[in-house]
Amino acid sequence: MASILGVETLQHTNGTDAITVGSTGIISQPNLPVFRVDKTANQTGIGDNVETLVTFNDVTFDPESVWSTSSSRLTVNANTAGYWWFNCHLFVNVTTHTETAQIYFRKNGTQQIQFFGCGRSSGGSAGPSTNTPIFAATGILDLTSSGDYFDVSFQTDCSSSGTSTINQSNSYNRCFIQGYRLR
Repeated sequence: MASILGVETLQHTNGTDAITVGSTGIISQPNLPVFRVDKTANQTGIGDNVETLVTFNDVTFDPESVWSTSSSRLTVNANTAGYWWFNCHLFVNVTTHTETAQIYFRKNGTQQIQFFGCGRSSGGSAGPSTNTPIFAATGILDLTSSGDYFDVSFQTDCSSSGTSTINQSNSYNRCFIQGYRLR
């Protein structure tokens, strides 16, 4: 025998809404943090083999206000702590060749996940217009303690001690960080 349970909202015993079921069957959880932040300008003068914090400062959306544009980091509290999925894209220009490059996902200032890339062209030296690697990184981090924070750093080894620029286009956002809490 089949039965049907008709419900719109499930509540915690303290009276707060925990889950809402819409008329089309979409389930909403009110405290499921999500965010996306872009860059407003190029980040220039990144030295050869210097790990540098990537400054994301243009919030596209962040309903729970987990991202700080002043520190370029996500910090969790008791309501937003958990396991987080992150995705980062960077478009990089270099003055010479990129021998190697790394994006680091960091927890509380310590590297947790390293994404390794290589952008060297074959042959001799090339200018920035021909040496523009695109880097993408995705990972899950444990941010389960209130006060844990996440940020992104970048490091590149340029031939002949060149410098790098994280290049944010004015016409569209090609450098961004986004993520959401899984649970």
